Amino acid sequence: MKDEYLLLSMQRMKVGDATAASDSLRFHPTLWIKVLLAFFTLLSYLAIFSSPLLALDPKKRITQYDIRVYLAKHGLPMNAQKDIMQDSRGFIWVATQEGLLRFDGVNFKLFDKSNTPGLREYFLLDIAEDWEGNLWLATNGGGVSCFNGKSIIATYDTTKGLASNVVFAITIGKEHTIWFGTENGVTRLKNGICTNYKFGDLSGPQTVRALHEDRYGNLFVSNWQGLFVLRNDSAMTIPLLESVFSFFERASGEIILGTAGGKLYVYHDGRSENFVPHQLPTGHIIRAIHEDQEGNLWFATEGNGIVRYYAGRFEDLKVENGLPGYNNFFYRVMEDRERSLWFVSDGGLFHLKDNKFVAFGLNEGASDNGNTVCEGKPGEMWAAFRGYGLVQFDARTAKFWGTEQGLFSDEIASVFPARAGGVWIGTGGGLNYMKDGKIYSHRFKDEMESHNIRSLHESPNGELWIGLTSGYLIKFDGKRFQYWRLANGESGDIIAVIETTNKEIWAGTRKKGLYKFSEGKIHRLTEKDGIAAEGINAFYEDSTKVLWIATDGQGLYRYKDGAFRHFTSSDGLYFDRLFSILEDEYDNLWFSGNRGIFRVSKQQLNDFTEGDTIISQAYSALTAYRKRNAMAADNLWPGKAGMAVFGLPLWPVSFVSIRTICLSIHFLRRCILKK
Repeated sequence: MKDEYLLLSMQRMKVGDATAASDSLRFHPTLWIKVLLAFFTLLSYLAIFSSPLLALDPKKRITQYDIRVYLAKHGLPMNAQKDIMQDSRGFIWVATQEGLLRFDGVNFKLFDKSNTPGLREYFLLDIAEDWEGNLWLATNGGGVSCFNGKSIIATYDTTKGLASNVVFAITIGKEHTIWFGTENGVTRLKNGICTNYKFGDLSGPQTVRALHEDRYGNLFVSNWQGLFVLRNDSAMTIPLLESVFSFFERASGEIILGTAGGKLYVYHDGRSENFVPHQLPTGHIIRAIHEDQEGNLWFATEGNGIVRYYAGRFEDLKVENGLPGYNNFFYRVMEDRERSLWFVSDGGLFHLKDNKFVAFGLNEGASDNGNTVCEGKPGEMWAAFRGYGLVQFDARTAKFWGTEQGLFSDEIASVFPARAGGVWIGTGGGLNYMKDGKIYSHRFKDEMESHNIRSLHESPNGELWIGLTSGYLIKFDGKRFQYWRLANGESGDIIAVIETTNKEIWAGTRKKGLYKFSEGKIHRLTEKDGIAAEGINAFYEDSTKVLWIATDGQGLYRYKDGAFRHFTSSDGLYFDRLFSILEDEYDNLWFSGNRGIFRVSKQQLNDFTEGDTIISQAYSALTAYRKRNAMAADNLWPGKAGMAVFGLPLWPVSFVSIRTICLSIHFLRRCILKK
């Protein structure tokens, strides 16, 4: 009890409260040493294994990444921003109209005129970090300021030689040179001296749209008159009919130009050429370009949202296909150290990152109301959607099957892999079997045609067990059907059916309890047998031949050696209404429900005694299916928002905040230090 109180106290301790930590730990030096050793061991594994998990998987569709939007209610001074960058220390900085915003991964802090001595203007337009780790801030009327993380240490305006006090762009150049693109031309700052440059017709407009110095020291300048390159203080005009709003230098040394008309050009050897034979949608300005570490190109556009160029084609993410927010205007894109992407816009700060879930919904050609999933032959995944039919999919594409293709109905509640290949499909009108693109139909007797199939299970001998609405259990041997009535009424719908290794048939109903069919006899199991649940949602027989039963609000039952054992949320389950059960390669059981999914160690369940607490790890859906030949447990979870594929990593640990670290320390105590 003392050990548990110690670590629970650590979870509640404020960050940096060294005194509280010392007072809590000084009487337990041995315990503290053990915890620290285990903790830093985990950190070592994290450093080795976590980075690849965070990179954006290019094989996913752009709509399948996790998107987090930060708004004013999350700590932003306002929803609109102008620029973003990550400094050499890992902080993320955002240029806003209200000052400079810093994000440490947990909290935002605003630096403005009220708390930053020397800052002359709230409205910031660009940020760049120099060779000493200082930030240079481009302002809308206050010139440029140099910020050391605490205060302004230098300011340049027209009185010190800056071409204009309105500065749109900053580029850090070679040999301790900084370039500023202003409303009145370009200024070079070197050794504290400003030198100004104008391009094109000197009496014409000099407002700079974009600025970039390449690896050879050539400065690319786009202004209202055209495109120019400055080499050794000599300017050259690049003939281009379109206005350039963005530059990006690829690893190959090519310079990509993004234009006002949504067209891309590549500049090399003094020439500009079309980048690809097609372009982004016409009329949308390309505000920023970035090449990620996988070689994919990303674009922030003014009107067409976020665009990716991968494997020879463009793909966009905008409000019309699931992008949160109210418009498609984006101004900057930045890749952080974790290889996720950040975009700034008028509608918030967008964080695009990979996750363990891969969603398949309307944007991927499926539906938003998933019922059930299974795998046919390896790599062939099937998903049933309420009122939408059956979808066959791979990592990126989906193919639809419905009544027009030969199914009895588009109302599909169950699909199950056939041992002979193909899949069994339970519909609202009968039983279908599909293999190699061909659909075969099997009808029930006339009086049964109005009953829908709710569950399917194929036995090792090839017999198919079918659970119907209104409590009918059917066996199909490939030639004929046999019928048994287990329960009456809608509450007797057979939601789940399974044949266990010892050849017992188990059937679970909506509200009429649990039935066992053995040696030709049907027996309803009640509280006298050790189970009081009325609603049964799923069965799972694990690798040790133990049967696990998911109930509709009464938790989990284990059936082992002829006896039931009951577990509920009061024992530590994350919730009691369980829709499905799966087992992974690490002897964990996974459960789904309306509130998400969670996992529990089987060993912990088997060792559970009164007074213990089960540790559930939750993730934030009606049925689930585990794919074959997966390196870890790769599971499918359909639900009300479509369907998700969840791949469990080898090391599913991510320390993202002090709170998570403290919870992990508490977990280590339970696993490692328990006597």
